[in-house]
Amino acid sequence: MQIYAEEPAKELGAKTLLYITQDFPPGFGGINTYSAELCVRFAEYFGRLTVVAPYQPGCEAWDEMQPYNVVRIKCKSAFLGWVVKSRIPKLLEEVQPDILFHAQWTSLAAAKKARKSGFKGSVVCAAHARELLREPGLPFPLPQLFRAYRQEYMQLPDLWLPVSHFADQLLEALGIAAANRQIVHNGTDPFHFRDDDDAQTRAETRRSLGLKAEDFVLVTTARIVARKGIDTVIEALKRLFPEHPLLRYVVIGTGDQRENLAQKAKEAGLGAIVQFIENVSHEQLPHIYQAADLFVMVPKTIPPDVEGFGLVYLEANACGLPVIGSTSGGVPDAIAHDETGLLVSEQNPAELASAIEYLIKDPGKRKLYGEKGRARVLEKLNWDDVSQQMLGLFQEIQK
Repeated sequence: MQIYAEEPAKELGAKTLLYITQDFPPGFGGINTYSAELCVRFAEYFGRLTVVAPYQPGCEAWDEMQPYNVVRIKCKSAFLGWVVKSRIPKLLEEVQPDILFHAQWTSLAAAKKARKSGFKGSVVCAAHARELLREPGLPFPLPQLFRAYRQEYMQLPDLWLPVSHFADQLLEALGIAAANRQIVHNGTDPFHFRDDDDAQTRAETRRSLGLKAEDFVLVTTARIVARKGIDTVIEALKRLFPEHPLLRYVVIGTGDQRENLAQKAKEAGLGAIVQFIENVSHEQLPHIYQAADLFVMVPKTIPPDVEGFGLVYLEANACGLPVIGSTSGGVPDAIAHDETGLLVSEQNPAELASAIEYLIKDPGKRKLYGEKGRARVLEKLNWDDVSQQMLGLFQEIQK
């Protein structure tokens, strides 16, 4: 199957894309970023692009800035597919799409209705992992009915786009044929996440965070929830701190585990070196990455929650920062082990402590991982290349 489009503008310029997503800006998160970055690029190649997404307060300002039409529907994100289902005949008439793109399988009820309404185009669906594992906690026989419904709807797409080998394996286990699956990794924006801050800018960023020039700074950017493994990092720091008193740990994000983790750090005698920061702007984040010495996030698998990929590893790498992650879910696709960073086992503070200490003692290796990480992003794990891969695949299924 061809992946790269030779002349996507020529091939797709007369085509129309209807993109349906439960997660979209101004909301935050991986799928929000995935959809926003792809759509702004798809708009350059398709004759017309329409996005359907749930309404959010303040979305009007975002929508007005986009080079495509956004249809907002007032509903809970989980119910978007069912609400859109009732509106599909009108949307098909107004948009006349050649391709329906679903950012998650849970909106495929709309695709089924489209088929019944005479839609003859192609159906494409992304797969991130977590949504493939989730099942509602319902009494018997409802779980069985849910699985049957899922199985029926998952046969609708002509093309599945898993973001990692882990997500691809989940699709295979659910009976999706290999001919209908193509792994297309996530990307990031290397023009926003860059590595060009000078020494003065990095020093100023450190001072703004209460950090000193001599500190060895670890950073995590994540929702502060149990599966992100921040507790494992704190346990590793507890082992390292006596011999490495200049260690500092900055956690950027919000979530329901913040207070518990802050208390855990305090009880471990690390209250003064672990800090939690909220409300870091998109513009400020690259500066924080560049001011740090090492990015660390070691997710754990807590079914059905799992890390589907980990965009933040690419962001950090694009800023020239080496990374450490765990082998959970799709993380091994985001990190090239011993090339752009290191992979350790899940929930293993001792192994993580050894990996951190290894990089503390080897600044040359840190520099090399950071350089190779940025080179990998520039070469293939950026949104321009990701969208080009998809455009090539769209051409194939439209033939």
